[in-house]
Amino acid sequence: MSDRRPIRAIAIGGIAAAALAMTTPVVAQAATDVDEPSEFTSAFVVTATPATVIANDGTPTPGQEGATGRFEYRVNADEEIICFAIRLTGVTGDYQSPALTATHIHEAEAGQPGPPRIAFPDPVDDGTGVRVSEGCLQGPFETGVLDHAGVDTGEGFSLAELEANPAGFTSDSHTVDFPAGVVRGQLAQGALEVAEPDAFTSAFSVSATPDAVIANDGTAAPGEPGATGDFQFRVNADEEIICYAITLTGVTGDYQSPAITATHIHEAAEGASGPPRIAFPNPEGSGDTRTSEGCLQGPFATGVLSPEGVDTGTGFSLAQIEADPAGFTGDSHTVDFVPGVVRGQLAEVDLEEAAPAPSEAEDALDEAAGADADAAGAPIGIIVAIVAALAAIAAIVIVVIRRRGARG
Repeated sequence: MSDRRPIRAIAIGGIAAAALAMTTPVVAQAATDVDEPSEFTSAFVVTATPATVIANDGTPTPGQEGATGRFEYRVNADEEIICFAIRLTGVTGDYQSPALTATHIHEAEAGQPGPPRIAFPDPVDDGTGVRVSEGCLQGPFETGVLDHAGVDTGEGFSLAELEANPAGFTSDSHTVDFPAGVVRGQLAQGALEVAEPDAFTSAFSVSATPDAVIANDGTAAPGEPGATGDFQFRVNADEEIICYAITLTGVTGDYQSPAITATHIHEAAEGASGPPRIAFPNPEGSGDTRTSEGCLQGPFATGVLSPEGVDTGTGFSLAQIEADPAGFTGDSHTVDFVPGVVRGQLAEVDLEEAAPAPSEAEDALDEAAGADADAAGAPIGIIVAIVAALAAIAAIVIVVIRRRGARG
């Protein structure tokens, strides 16, 4: 299934010369390692390729052929914390950079060079040939690179600058054989996990089956025999929030997709292929059933680039789904069924039917409130009702915890 987790100072004008002279990385601490905060103010995604690498003089300098990088960031700008999940595939050789590490966020527009602002721990091989790095860092940030005034290029940098102009920043990594960069890509604002909104404007369901899967060339490519998928979506188009409850049954094997996850809404009519517009956390669980649920708020990012080099989630609005739900499909992809393990078209459903039924805990509280009203001169009756309600809630919580534990 998909995975998720520092060299001394030199003037920017001398980066290229120093990089050529340096053959082994030196590990140092770039910022403070911290725990994940309780909330985030923004999220960003980078799809990095060798074709977009730029040398310090501004000339195109392609990186390692066949290499790819995925950089996922979640930011709490109030606390100056950035959490990162970085994956490099097809990258070989030692890291090399005059900075504290060889893996960075630079302040640089597409096609332009620029100084590093944050240095991340370099990804290491996870045993499969994929290099992975993840964790959380808290500023103030330090890169180990000095500008022409002799000031570290991370000094004074604030994560609010990322939030104000993500397209003005790029992520990359550097190796001995590719000191200008092995891969590089611009930051794109991504969906943020949020709490459920107070109201919804529409709801949709998907009954996904293997026989509906279509390959990118538009040909039928049946998914896993016997597998099924149930996708339930509730949308608040005014706030660009989509809440999802996805269940996959009979799906085996690891997920696989060029997107940031392998579970999507694509803009595609029945029997046709189309780009992903939203990427959801992959359903997880033990046994025959995998589930995923929560809420995401746009702007959305998929990690897949259009022929023009733009993320296929950029500019997408949930109002587009509401306008033509049949023009969108839900699916998931695995190693053995790359075009899709199951797929199905979105169909609008009644909001009241889509809303989750009141929980048993809520029912218990309602009953307690009723007992309160009926026993207005009988304190003992009120106490008994409240105790019964609390006992019911505790029992339900235990059941929920056990169920979640069973999901793995």
